[in-house]
Amino acid sequence: MTKEELHEHLRSEYTRDNWKKIINAIFPNRDFFATEQTLPFTKNVQKDKCLSIIRFGNVLLDDGNQLALYDITLKPESINLIRNRVGLRSLVDSEIIPGIVDGALIVYHYPEKNETDINLSLPQDWRFSFYSKSKYWDDEGNEIKKETHPKRYTYVLGKGETCMTPLERFWHLVEKRTRTIKDVLEAFSVEKVSKEFFIKYKKHYQSFVDCLNDSPYKSNIFGSNEKAIRDFVKKMLGRIVFLQFLQKKGWLDVAVDKNYGEGNKKFLAEFFAANNSDAFYTSCLVPLFFETLNNPNDEIFKVTNTKFPYLNGGLFERDEIEKQAKADFIVFKKELFENLFSFFGEYNFTIDESTPDDLDVGIDPEMLGHIFENLLEDNREKGAFYTPKLIVQYMCQEVLIQYLELHLEKNEAIANFIRYKDRGDENAKDNFIRNNASKIDKLLDDVKVCDPAIGSGAFPMGLLQEIFHAKLALDWTLLDKKGEVKRAIIQNSIYGVDKDKGAVDIARLRFWLSLIVDEEVESGKKPKPLPNFDYKIMQGNSLLESFKGYSLKYHDKKQEPEQIDLFQKQAQINIFQKSHTNLVALEKDFFDPKNNHRKEAIRTEIDSLVAYSIEESFKELISEKKKNISSITKNLKPEGSKERKKQDKLLASLNKEIDEAKDALVEIKPYLQKDEKPWFMWHLYFKDVFDKGGFDIVIGNPPYIRQESITDIKPYIERIDGKPNYEVYNSTSDIYTYFFELGHKILKSDKGVFSFICSKKYTRAKYGQNLRKYLLSKTQISGYVDFNEVQVFGATVDTSIIFFQKREVNTLNYTFSFCKVVNDLPKNQPLINYINDSGYMYPAHYLGDEGWTFGDKDVENIKEKISKSGKLFKDWDFNSYRGVVTGFNNAFVISAEQKDDFIRKHPEISEYIKPLLRGRDIDRFIPRFQNIYLLFIPWHFPLHEDATITGSSKEAELAFIKKFPSVYKHLETFKKELLSRNKTETGIRYEWYALQRCASTYYNEFSREKIVWLVLTDRAKFCIDRTGAFTNNAAFIITGNNLKFVLAVLNSKVSEWYYDKITNSSGVGTNKWEKVYIEQIPIPEIPKAEMRPFEILVDYITFIKTCHERISPYTPNDHMAANFEELADACVYELYFKEHMQEKGITVLKEVNELLKPIDHLDEITQVDKILNIINVVYDEYKSTDNIIRRRILDFPVKSPDIINIIQNG
Repeated sequence: MTKEELHEHLRSEYTRDNWKKIINAIFPNRDFFATEQTLPFTKNVQKDKCLSIIRFGNVLLDDGNQLALYDITLKPESINLIRNRVGLRSLVDSEIIPGIVDGALIVYHYPEKNETDINLSLPQDWRFSFYSKSKYWDDEGNEIKKETHPKRYTYVLGKGETCMTPLERFWHLVEKRTRTIKDVLEAFSVEKVSKEFFIKYKKHYQSFVDCLNDSPYKSNIFGSNEKAIRDFVKKMLGRIVFLQFLQKKGWLDVAVDKNYGEGNKKFLAEFFAANNSDAFYTSCLVPLFFETLNNPNDEIFKVTNTKFPYLNGGLFERDEIEKQAKADFIVFKKELFENLFSFFGEYNFTIDESTPDDLDVGIDPEMLGHIFENLLEDNREKGAFYTPKLIVQYMCQEVLIQYLELHLEKNEAIANFIRYKDRGDENAKDNFIRNNASKIDKLLDDVKVCDPAIGSGAFPMGLLQEIFHAKLALDWTLLDKKGEVKRAIIQNSIYGVDKDKGAVDIARLRFWLSLIVDEEVESGKKPKPLPNFDYKIMQGNSLLESFKGYSLKYHDKKQEPEQIDLFQKQAQINIFQKSHTNLVALEKDFFDPKNNHRKEAIRTEIDSLVAYSIEESFKELISEKKKNISSITKNLKPEGSKERKKQDKLLASLNKEIDEAKDALVEIKPYLQKDEKPWFMWHLYFKDVFDKGGFDIVIGNPPYIRQESITDIKPYIERIDGKPNYEVYNSTSDIYTYFFELGHKILKSDKGVFSFICSKKYTRAKYGQNLRKYLLSKTQISGYVDFNEVQVFGATVDTSIIFFQKREVNTLNYTFSFCKVVNDLPKNQPLINYINDSGYMYPAHYLGDEGWTFGDKDVENIKEKISKSGKLFKDWDFNSYRGVVTGFNNAFVISAEQKDDFIRKHPEISEYIKPLLRGRDIDRFIPRFQNIYLLFIPWHFPLHEDATITGSSKEAELAFIKKFPSVYKHLETFKKELLSRNKTETGIRYEWYALQRCASTYYNEFSREKIVWLVLTDRAKFCIDRTGAFTNNAAFIITGNNLKFVLAVLNSKVSEWYYDKITNSSGVGTNKWEKVYIEQIPIPEIPKAEMRPFEILVDYITFIKTCHERISPYTPNDHMAANFEELADACVYELYFKEHMQEKGITVLKEVNELLKPIDHLDEITQVDKILNIINVVYDEYKSTDNIIRRRILDFPVKSPDIINIIQNG
C-alpha cells in the first residue's frame, strides 16, 4: 500500500474491509479469526449503546506483546461518537479484553451504509483507539506490570478529518521492519503532537509579530510598545484557534435555511481561499470578529450572507488597542494567513477534552492550555512554568478529596470516587457514596476554588473537570445537560487572578472552549451565548490589595458628601460616584448572558463602586491622620521644649503623609480606565466568597521570581498603611513565598484546603524561616511531595508539592503523607500510584523553624542526636567572612611576574599585593597555592583610611595616579569592563578602579591563621591557611580559636551528612556550602585536652598532603592521608554518638589518643625525618591486622547499621 492509498483509507467511511486493509498495512503479523467472536453484553450501557461488540483477530508485535482487534458498532443516535468519550470508554474494559493479550486496538463506528440505507445523516467519522488496562509502559516502551486505571489513546478518522497526523505516524510503522509496543505508543503519542504543534505555532505567531514590528503600525497604533504587539497577535490567533474548534461543531457559515450544526466544517480555510489578499484581516476578520460574532442583533455575516452565532463572553469585544479606528485597517501579508491555515490543516482539532487516562491524538482544548501557556509573555523570565497534566490531575483530585473528607469523614470510598469515579458496590447497604450522594453533590455545588496566579488556567480547569466528572458519576441524567453543568460549576466555583492580562485572556479562552465542546444546539435554535468571565477570572496583582502602600478596602455603604473639600484637590480627583450597590447580584447578572443588553450598564455600576471604595479607603486613612494631628495640636507643649520639638516633628511627618496620600489618590485615577492594574481588590471583586468566610480550595503554581526582580513592590509587601503587611516578609525572599501567606489568608478559617507546586527552597533557605514558622503555627500540613532533583518543569528549579489545611496549631503531634520522588518516576504513571508505593506518614514534629529536611525515621533520629550533641557553629566564638569580590578578575588577579614588576617600580605597593586562593585552589585540609596574587585596591585607594571621603573620589584617583602610576595604568586597560560592573555603585559609591567588595571592615582577618572553605563543591572542602592569603568570593574564611579541632569536625562525614540534610542542592549535582547553613552545624563542646587527637590528626593529614617525598615505601601519600581521614571520622562519630558507640562496643577515642604522637613541636624543615618516622610508626600500628581501633572501625556498618552505616553511605 502506498502512502497516498493509506491516507485515502484513513479518510474514507468505515467499512470492515477498509479497516482490515489498514491493519494489514500497519501490522503484517496479524491473525484475522476465521470465525469472529461476537461478545455478549455484560453491562446495561453496552445494551443501550451498542449493536455489536466483535473481536475479529489479534496483532502479534515483535517484542512478544499481543493486541486484540475489536469492532464496535454503535446504535444510531445512542451516543455521540465524536464527542462522548466517557460513554465510549465504559463500553470496553478489562473484563472484555482477555488476560492473554496486553491491550486492544478498537474501532468505534456507526452501522455501515448500503444501498438500501435510508439513514444517510449519520456522521461519517469513526474512532480508532489503542487501549490497555492490565499494564502500561514508560516512554521507552518498558513494561510496568501493575494494575492501573485504564488508558486510551484515540484518533478520529473519516471523511470529516484531515488525518495528516495518523498518516505520518502509521506510515512510520509501515516502513519499520519490526514493530514493538514502543512503536505503538509512539504512533499514539499525544505529547509528540503537542510539542510539534507548539513549535510550528510559535513560528507562525512570531511571523505575525515581526510583520507588525517592521511596519508603521508599531508606532502609530501600538505606541512602539512591543508587548502590546505581542498581546495583539496572541489574541488574534487565539480567536482564530477558537473558531477552528467552533467550525468542527458546524456552527460557522451556516446556510440561512439550515440549522446550527450543519455549517461549513472547513470554513476558515475556504474563507481565506476565497478572500486571499493582504486585506484579509481588515475586510474579513474585523467584520467577522466585531460586527458578527459580537453582535446580538444580527446573525448574518455580510461577507458570506450566512449565519454565525452571537458568542458574547468578551472574546470578540474590542480591547484598548482595537478601539482605535485605525486598528481596523492593519494589513498583514497574505502569505502569513495562507501559511497559518495550511498549518492548521495538518492537524485534527478535536471537540472533546483529553484527560490523562483518555487522550485524543490531536489538538484539543486542554492541549491548547500547554501551547498558550508557553506563549505567555516571557514566561520563564517571569518565573512561570507549565505544570504537567498528571501533576495537575493529582493535585486537583487530592484537594477535592481533602475538601470532601473535611466536611464528611475520612473514608477510602471518597478517594476512589474522585480518582476513578468509582461509586462502589451499589447493592451494599453501607455504600458510602450512595448514602452520602446528596451531601457530596451539594458540597461539589458549593465549593469555591481560587488560583491566585492562574496563568493559562491549568488548575481551575483541572478542578472544573474533576467536579464535572464527579457530578456526572453521581447523576447519569446529567449526561444530557453537560453544558449546563459546566456553566454552573464555573459560575459557582471557579475564580482566578493573574498579573498578566495575556494570561487572563488565555485562561478565559480555555473555559469558553470547555463550554463550547459540551454545548448542544437543538434543531431550529441558536447556540447559547457564552457567559462573561470578567469578574471570575481577573487581571490584577494578587499580592497587593493596596496602591503605593495604601490599603484598598471594600465599601458598600452610601455616605453623604462632606460639606468641606476634604482633599483640597477636588477638581483633579472628582472621578467617583457614590452609590449603594448589591455587588454580588451585579456580578451574577453580569455573568449571565441573558443580561447582555445591560452589560455595559452593569460594568459601569461595578466600576463606580470600585472607584467609590478606593476613595473611601483613602478618606479613612487621611481622616485618621487628621484626628492624630488634632489630638496633638490640642495638647501642644511649650515652645522650645524637647517635648514640643518631638510634637512638631510628628506633626510635620503626619502632614507629609497626608500630602503623599492625596498624591497617591490622584495617581491612581488613570489606572481605573486601564485594562491592567497593579493591585487586586479581593474583598470587593470576590465579595460573594468572603461573605461566606473565604475560599474552600486555593491551588496553583505561583511564579518563581528572584527577590532582586521585585524591588518595585517589596516596600508594599513589607508594609501597608504604615504597618507590617506580610508576616512572612524577608528582604531576600523570592516572590512565591508571599503567595503562601496570601493563599492562607483567603482560605476559609475552618476546613480550607491549600496546595501549591513550587520551588522547595523555602524549606531550608534562611529567607524561608518566617514562612516555615507561619506554616507550622497556622496550618496543619496534610501532604508533601518532594521531587528531589527530578526536573518537573524542565527547568533548574527543585520542586515540591505541599498540601495544608487552615487551622491554628498548638502542637505538631500529627503525621502527614510524604513522598520523595526520585528518577524512577514513570512519566505515564498517575502520580498517586507512585506515592502509594513509595510514600509514608511523616511526623510533623520533625519539622522546625530552622529548616525542613524530610528524612525517614532513621535519618531524623540521627539528625536529632547530632543537633543535641553540640553548640551551633554560630554560637561559638568564631568569625566567618566572605572573600573579596573583584567584579572583574582579569583586572585584579595577577601573576608572580606582574607582582614582582609592580613592586620593583613601587616598593610600597607590596603591602597591597596579597597571595590569592581561588575556589580551584582549595582542597580538603590544605590549600594549593598557585602563585597567583590579588591587587588589593580598597574603595578610595590610596586614601582609603580617610574616613571623611564618601562616594567616588576624584581626589583619591589623582593620588593613585601620582603614587602608583604603573598599577593605575594596568587597571586603566580594563576601565571599560570595570565600569560595566554594578552600575548602581561603580563610579558612585566607589571609584571605577576599586574592588567591588573589598572586605573593608575585616580585611585584616585574612592575615590571621584561618580556615578557608569552598562554597560550591561536591563534598566538604575546608582547609587551614597560615600564609595570610586572601580569597575571592568562591570561598569564605573562619577565624578564632581551636581551628584544627573545628577543621577535623567540619571535614568529617558527620558534618557532610548533616549539612546535606539541612540545605538545598545547587541544582547541578553539588551542594552550596553557604555561611547561613554552616552556622547551623552543631560543634561538640569538649575540654581543650580532649581536642588533642583531632589536632594531631589534622597535623598528620596536612603534613602528608604537602609532603613532596614519599613517606612510606609501601603506601602512597594520598592513601595514607585517606586512612588518617578515616580515623578522624571515627573519632568525630564518638563525639556525637558516644553512648551509642559505648553500648555497641565500638568506641575508639581512648585508643586513638594513646596511639597518636604529636608532631607540632617539630620543625618541618630541619626535623622532617623525625616527623616521617612518627607518622610511619603510627600508621603501621593502625593498619596492623590485630589493631583494636582498626577492627572496631571495620565493625561500624555491622554494629551500627542505623547510624554510622547510614552516614557512611550518604
